[in-house]
Amino acid sequence: MGKGVRFMRAALLGLLFVAGAFAFGACGGGASSDGPIRFGMVDWPEAVAKTNVAATILDALGYL
Repeated sequence: MGKGVRFMRAALLGLLFVAGAFAFGACGGGASSDGPIRFGMVDWPEAVAKTNVAATILDALGYL
C-alpha cells in the first residue's frame, strides 16, 4: 500500500469523524419546552406563504 493510499484513507476517516461529530452535536438535547412554537418571519411573499403553510400544518397536528 502506497503513502498516497494511506493518506487518502486517513483523510477520509478524519473527515467522517468530523462530519459525525457535527451531526451528533446538532441533534439537540436542548431544554424541552411546552410553550408555543414561535416563527420568525421576513416580509418576503415566498417566506410568508411558507410560514403560513407550516403554521397551518402544526396547528392541525396540535402543536400551536
